[in-house]
Amino acid sequence: MSKTIRYTVASGNMGDGWADQNRAADEFAEFLADQLQQEFPDAEVRVTVARNTSGNTGGVNVDGGDEWDEYRAGHVLDQAWEKFCSVIF
Repeated sequence: MSKTIRYTVASGNMGDGWADQNRAADEFAEFLADQLQQEFPDAEVRVTVARNTSGNTGGVNVDGGDEWDEYRAGHVLDQAWEKFCSVIF
């Protein structure tokens, strides 16, 4: 069964310190998609950006996956955020 990984980045959740939160969200979405694709090379990865919005967009969804896939995808999200922020700052 093929897997599709979905996540939405809310630009308003990027935090303080970004000159342009929408641009930062776009760049993080691209970075996250790359990280997820490396972890799940056979999956379709869809990372979107909800502009000018904040709040809970939910976790990473792995359609066609199991609990272990959900855990791995969530871990990739956490690690990607840490890496992204460490490069920027």
